[in-house]
Amino acid sequence: CSRSYCPRPRSSRLDLMESCRFISWIALAFWALTLASNVSLSTATLADANTSVLLPVDLAKTTRKYMRQVQAIRKLLSYCYSCNASFALNSKDIEALHPQPSTNWFQQAHAVGKMNVRPRRNHETMIHPVTGEVMLIGGRYAGSIETWDLFGTGRTAIVAEDKLLELSHVGAVLTKGTSGAHEVWIVCGFEGDQFQHEEATSHVRIVNIETWEVRLGPRLLRPNGGCAAIALPGHVLGSDFDLICQVGGAMGSHGNGTMQDHVECYDRSTSTWRSLQKIPAALDHANVAVVSRQVCNPGEQGLNVLVFNGRETAFGDPSGTLYQLPITPDGVGTWTSANVLPPHLTRSAAASAVVNDRYLISTGGLHHFGPPRLDSQNAMYRRAQPFRNIVVTDICTQRSCVSEMHLTLARSAYLATVHAASNTLILCGGLVMSKRGVHLTSFGAQLTSANASAWELADASKNMPYCEVFNALAIVASCKGRWLESSS
Repeated sequence: CSRSYCPRPRSSRLDLMESCRFISWIALAFWALTLASNVSLSTATLADANTSVLLPVDLAKTTRKYMRQVQAIRKLLSYCYSCNASFALNSKDIEALHPQPSTNWFQQAHAVGKMNVRPRRNHETMIHPVTGEVMLIGGRYAGSIETWDLFGTGRTAIVAEDKLLELSHVGAVLTKGTSGAHEVWIVCGFEGDQFQHEEATSHVRIVNIETWEVRLGPRLLRPNGGCAAIALPGHVLGSDFDLICQVGGAMGSHGNGTMQDHVECYDRSTSTWRSLQKIPAALDHANVAVVSRQVCNPGEQGLNVLVFNGRETAFGDPSGTLYQLPITPDGVGTWTSANVLPPHLTRSAAASAVVNDRYLISTGGLHHFGPPRLDSQNAMYRRAQPFRNIVVTDICTQRSCVSEMHLTLARSAYLATVHAASNTLILCGGLVMSKRGVHLTSFGAQLTSANASAWELADASKNMPYCEVFNALAIVASCKGRWLESSS
């Protein structure tokens, strides 16, 4: 049973899987018969020779020999069954991310691969606009930028390492600088790695992703970490350049900071900050997106800024409300809100993306519960349940569904990106909270032993060194017949 038995888009998945399992079970049956006959033969021979004193030694050798065979067969079985959920990613597997449509095509569009350089969490994930490589920016215990050539060689590389990148809970946007160079603006984050006691940063960081030079940017109006970030078209808001905006966040420490309801945008034409209308609720660890108004309302001009997920207090209950702010040729409108998720599906610290300007995809994240407690450093916290499911929200109908697809590991504290040309959703790194709620799985013989748990794949800081890649259209397609009614 080699990797050739794992599914390919133009092959019958069921036939391949069944062939793999059939071969494995035949091997197991053959081994059992061989063991039985050998034990019987050894016993009879020893009895005839009246050499019972050697029996324990011979049985020990026989046991060791066949236990090695058992382990090999168990690994074989586990690997065959693991093909049903995921397969290790390399450049030859990229075609499997974009299968031809069929009745179950969404079940095939999922791959898992190992990041070869550095596990990380609380970081930003983006697509390089020139090379098409995945960029992983900053994060806890990872003051660097790592690139991943997903659609080419599959190789990863650290391209920038700088003290200024030692930020977690970052919010960043990709834009063109005033000189025309492509830049990433990191507009919030927490400094320090002592859990619960990180402090919000007071300055923007700017990365030239053509030279990988990192520099300090403008001072923030107030220190901020755990915000969401977006770029708004400058021509819509009367500027020569895109506005770089931070949305929500927390001022102070990560564990005891004050949630923010501000939307602050930096105007590079005037080198000043501009304030848009405040969000109806103060949120950190939230997600933000910008979509065209024409998708749900044909003929309407302008954009909608969407804010969703997140929490209103430190380690508080997550929000199930979708907030929308219209920006039209007539100016900036007023926030509206709709409850789109039932309480048991609400989350913060999730990774999200938008598909076709209509569907919000939220993956992973946390739901805090139980009474507040003090940790060993006297910081307040509550227990948290990480999510493994993927939730899709239809912006137009304001209904949500739990997709039939799901993460291989329950995790949080990571951000997502979509490769627009291929509708590929890319999720890397993240935090695994504990063994509780973590799906026990095997990634295949080359990554872990057959009975290892997902928890054991994380590093000492609980950071995950793996990326997952989904066909985003497949996630949405799996919601057919599964939409929940709006709870507004």
